[in-house]
Amino acid sequence: MKRSLVSIFLGILGVSFVYAKSETPPKSLPGGWVYVWGDEFNGLRINPKIWQPELGVIRNQGSQQTYTSRAKNMRIKNGKLVLETHFEKFKNIHYGKSGAKWIKETKFMPYTSGSVTTIKTKLMHFGRLEVRAKVPRTKGIWPAIWLLGKNKWGWPTNGEIDMLENISQHPDTVYATFHMSPDGVSRHDKSVGGTVKIPNLSEDFHTYIMEWDKDSIKLMIDDKVIKTLDINSVKYTKSEGNPFRTPFYLILNSAVGGTWCEKAPQDGKGYPVQFLIDYVRFYQTKEHVRQSKMFDPQTGLPK
Repeated sequence: MKRSLVSIFLGILGVSFVYAKSETPPKSLPGGWVYVWGDEFNGLRINPKIWQPELGVIRNQGSQQTYTSRAKNMRIKNGKLVLETHFEKFKNIHYGKSGAKWIKETKFMPYTSGSVTTIKTKLMHFGRLEVRAKVPRTKGIWPAIWLLGKNKWGWPTNGEIDMLENISQHPDTVYATFHMSPDGVSRHDKSVGGTVKIPNLSEDFHTYIMEWDKDSIKLMIDDKVIKTLDINSVKYTKSEGNPFRTPFYLILNSAVGGTWCEKAPQDGKGYPVQFLIDYVRFYQTKEHVRQSKMFDPQTGLPK
């Protein structure tokens, strides 16, 4: 099989992202849900048709990690996607380049970690997303399963859906949050969220679920509802549309420190740690497919 240019490029960066056949997930669920796409992570390499690595220092001012695509930081092992965080001084590939001042002026970070996204491969527009994962536990770690709207707006107006955030100072708390603009123009972040506490959260896998239609988004863990957003309550009075009726892409990452999570140790005590993802599965019903055709993908306005 010929290697794609993407595989060759990623191989140069340190990881060969080559597709390998995985086990077949359930093709349907009760309620008319039909499997659309996903990844069981049962192959030998990360699948570039689904996942692309995020690299360097890219967001969250005050964070302590730079993302790399090395096998040390991201790989498939024992049927899991492993995002592994290490204490090691590592250069930021965006140093001296264009971008936010704090990013381009940050030459080295004390930690490395992994982050993958479907921004150029898989978009979701109404349906059921399941991610089974096991979070790490150590000071300063911040694993997340989240989505961003790929539409005409920038953050936070484009909409953000956090299925899971877990910060080390609250190790047994799952945060599920929606982010948006208060009016469709302001760059001020308006957030609406909920939490649930699970004793010894990091000791086992849990299934994080989003069920999304044109009127609401429900965020769950192991089928227990954490927070529901009424999409009709999102009113962009100064810029027409609704981001939560536009397509979103998925991000899986493990950050270190930042403005919300506590700082990691200066000596790296407690590291390395692993954020493990067992599978990702996306389902739709016929009604969800019909609804996805009703709205403009850039504005969320009815066609």
